[in-house]
Amino acid sequence: MSRVLTKSFITLSLLALAGWLLYPGGQASRNTRVAPWLQPESASSSFPLAMAPYLASQQVRRASSQETALEEWAFDFAGFERHFAEHVSAENNSILNDQLPRQFQSVFQNLPPSLDAKSVERISFLFRKSFPGTAGEQLSTVFGPIYYYHYEKEAAAKRIAQLHPPGSTEYTSALLDSAEAMQNEHFSREQVDQLFGKQNSLNRYLLQRRLVREDPELSAEQKRLTLRDLQSAFEIVK
Repeated sequence: MSRVLTKSFITLSLLALAGWLLYPGGQASRNTRVAPWLQPESASSSFPLAMAPYLASQQVRRASSQETALEEWAFDFAGFERHFAEHVSAENNSILNDQLPRQFQSVFQNLPPSLDAKSVERISFLFRKSFPGTAGEQLSTVFGPIYYYHYEKEAAAKRIAQLHPPGSTEYTSALLDSAEAMQNEHFSREQVDQLFGKQNSLNRYLLQRRLVREDPELSAEQKRLTLRDLQSAFEIVK
């Protein structure tokens, strides 16, 4: 009798397994069709932004009703996450330094220059959720300002190019003045020093050296002495 029961149990188990594999919600189906995963509209009352992953046309179910709203995002945050995960230390220390604008610049190549405020806010929110602690908070805080600064600087460069030949000292000087003015507009004094201080000092130093070299009223000896003094001053502040 036990042998018959054992055979019956094995037969039923095989049938159940086959049914599970063939059923639309089973493993065989999941290998060929992945249903979109809908996350709640918000994690809590403290985080009111939608957290659903990026899809070309992401459906986000509204908690207040049975309606399903269509949300379209012009970015894929997964790429941001992978990129910055390489630069965030295990200790989650401060990452506000002169390398951060360059890291963002490479990421901005995959972003449109016209993200609306809602998208910028959502990316900032996702940084905070993906990287808890100091680094995530800093990424969240500076993303919007760096994003706006980046594209405003590009637009300013085009305007300045209409007034001065690109590459000329006039063009370079106007571009530096414009960039530093926008930095002060978008960032605190401390953030400007942390993110742009070294590069600003280097840019000013190089411009001053060029102005000295191209000054027709200075003799060769005067140029030599002035360049020496500039280098000494730059060595002190850098």
